Amino acid sequence: VSKSGLLIAHGDSGSKVRVIQEENIKDMEIVKAVLNGESAIFRYKDYRGIEMLGVSAPVKSLGWGIIIEQPVSEAYAPAVRLSYELTAMVILFLIIMAFIGYAGGRRYIIMPITNLIQGTKQVAQGIFDKRVEVNTNDEFSELGSSFNSMSEKLVELQEDIRKKEREATIGKIASGIVHDLRHPLKNIENNCRFIQKEYADEDYRQTFKMVVEKEFANINNFFGDLLDLANPKPLKLVPLSPDSIVSSVIDSISLEAKNKNVEILKNLSAEGIKISANGFGLERAFKNIIMNAIQAMPQGGTLTISTNPPLPPFEKGGQGGIFLKISFHDTGIGIPPDMIKTIFDDYKSTKKKGLGLGLAISKKIIEQHKGVIEVESTQSKGTTFTIKLPIIS
Repeated sequence: VSKSGLLIAHGDSGSKVRVIQEENIKDMEIVKAVLNGESAIFRYKDYRGIEMLGVSAPVKSLGWGIIIEQPVSEAYAPAVRLSYELTAMVILFLIIMAFIGYAGGRRYIIMPITNLIQGTKQVAQGIFDKRVEVNTNDEFSELGSSFNSMSEKLVELQEDIRKKEREATIGKIASGIVHDLRHPLKNIENNCRFIQKEYADEDYRQTFKMVVEKEFANINNFFGDLLDLANPKPLKLVPLSPDSIVSSVIDSISLEAKNKNVEILKNLSAEGIKISANGFGLERAFKNIIMNAIQAMPQGGTLTISTNPPLPPFEKGGQGGIFLKISFHDTGIGIPPDMIKTIFDDYKSTKKKGLGLGLAISKKIIEQHKGVIEVESTQSKGTTFTIKLPIIS
């Protein structure tokens, strides 16, 4: 939810219409709590009347709130199943004792069993802090102690699960936001430092203005993507020149490369060729690959970016179209062979501080363009990423 209580994303496909209708849920107690900066746990009925268990956590930097909810019946299902098993065991034990006789009397047999049954029923209702008192100094007493110990463990386990689920979900969301904002903000930071030295240069002031405006536009586009998470929209594709997209990305990242002692060589030979593309999306994918290449050359090196027009016999793609190849070859440390197959998976990274999202995001963008991305690498010699995109006839 946004800081005004507006529902901006929902994991349930049946509730996406509520996001489209811009439903405001600020009157819910759990929403009030999270927008006040509190992490809270509530039990409530949702708009359908289903009883839910919800946990919340604020995203303080944005003033937003994240709420994770689950039906109570689903959340407590393991405990309910366990309570039913325990109830069955107690009932079976009661039947056996009935054959033995009623000689033990109400105090030493009936009351302890009754207490245990009542305890299991309350656990089945989600009351995990229930304790039973069985003071018979026999097997019933041991069973009562075991039941109380089980209840304590269930309370600890439930709280631990809530905490880990909350941390994992918030961590994934935060890592995605950090990853997509890091590149444009770093580019703006580098240009702000450089303009202090080159302010007298009119040409560079214009370049600085262009870079800053472009990166802020990228940031705004990213925030737009966040708002569309609940109802993802297909990329809007238009005819674009691949050479111009690559050149634009190189211009925006050249200062970062210079600071890292990395030389970027352009070998662009796709003049006059058009591809059906989303400019923001492809630039985002190319930037991720280029930044990975720069980080793979800690001592500096060379990054060669090439656009290769197809030559007869034409290579056909999966859709039967003719493909243009765009390659990124660095002279870095390379990728370990055991990581090649998983390099495009979420949260897979060869860097100690890497989030492992850049290449996964790039792959998804390329696939949305009906293209493919491949990688070849030799350790200590370098890596080549090859992107194939269909050409407009």
